Amino acid sequence: MNTSLRFMARKIKRALYAPNRVIHRIDAAKKKEKICREKREKQRTVIKIGFIVQMPEVWDKEAPLFEALLKDERFIACLIIVPHYDFANSKLGQYGEEKKYFIEKYPDANIVLLNGTEDMVVNESYDYIFYQRCWESYLPKQLRCRSVINYALTAYIPYCYHFVPMAPDYYRKDFFWYLNRFYCCNTDQYKEAMATDNIECCDLGYPVIDAIHYPERGEKPTNVLWTPRWSDDPIYGGTSFNRNRDKILDLLSVSDDISLIIRPHPLTFENAVKVGWMSASDVKDYKEKAVRRGAFFDNNKLIEETFLCTDILITDFSTSIITFFLSGRPIIYSSETNYQMTDIFKKILDSVYIAKDYDDICRITQELLNGNDPKRGMRYSVIEKIRQEKTSVDNIITDLYEFLTLNKEK
Repeated sequence: MNTSLRFMARKIKRALYAPNRVIHRIDAAKKKEKICREKREKQRTVIKIGFIVQMPEVWDKEAPLFEALLKDERFIACLIIVPHYDFANSKLGQYGEEKKYFIEKYPDANIVLLNGTEDMVVNESYDYIFYQRCWESYLPKQLRCRSVINYALTAYIPYCYHFVPMAPDYYRKDFFWYLNRFYCCNTDQYKEAMATDNIECCDLGYPVIDAIHYPERGEKPTNVLWTPRWSDDPIYGGTSFNRNRDKILDLLSVSDDISLIIRPHPLTFENAVKVGWMSASDVKDYKEKAVRRGAFFDNNKLIEETFLCTDILITDFSTSIITFFLSGRPIIYSSETNYQMTDIFKKILDSVYIAKDYDDICRITQELLNGNDPKRGMRYSVIEKIRQEKTSVDNIITDLYEFLTLNKEK
């Protein structure tokens, strides 16, 4: 489906849903009030919190909080692992890498698995349930906010940093209406959400920003990472994947020392097949060709693990830019810039290198490999404005505790 048809489909869907909005909002308000009252009246010795996890790739946003809760005697923190979503076939898949990742990363943690797509693993024993993403179509119905609110308070830390202003309709959906605690990633998002529907928001910092730390790299940059976007949606500047996927391999001839790492968005190849950009055999052939040419496909689940040894990032729009940007290392931005963006993202793009095509990518990469990085000072100036006190995890834990135990008047 092309872009114009997708926009038309969204408008039709919103129009059909509009008459039910008032009913949904009233229902949400009643259920949130009821669950708050029940949980505050409950006698407990510890607060039990479940984290619904499905994509290891976005776990970095919640991991600092989860790991702190594991050490706090006032809480019991559990992982509820959901099988990955089969994007190509638009249905819940079977357990795969997500199960292996979380079990191996937290072998001593309390872990819950779905025995089937209808399995209701959330019950009254939970005080809070955290969500990884606000897109509930990727979850079975019984684990969506509207259902879970009957058993537990609901909470969310955004999986993506707030770089693009969202239309009011973004917040006018079941997920946000049925949330008890929306821990916004920055003040801009907090103001935007509050102005939309008076969602229960908190502006307490963003755990991944506080947690990320970069070691010193060698003086000469050598490791180049390419992270193309999966979708051509113009609201995010589209994607350079199609126009650069073959040319990007030519970077390997720029220097004998260069190492090219390719990390497409997790949905890139699935979507390429789904929309007809590539066939399944094309994907297989491309991966084999890239490896033959000397490139590597990144296998780390968390992109921050790859960022630690990345010297130059070539990327389309991605909210992961925020975590690499904090390293101070150079970024080459390769997708369109003629779309709405927040003030902080404008500042970031002013301090990185904009590439309109592959020739720009090649030229800028060569300059950086030669040690010419004139925007370095600008980047560090913006970093100072982004960095916050390293207390976001403590702030959120305090809020979770006090919301149940101290603020009875709420």
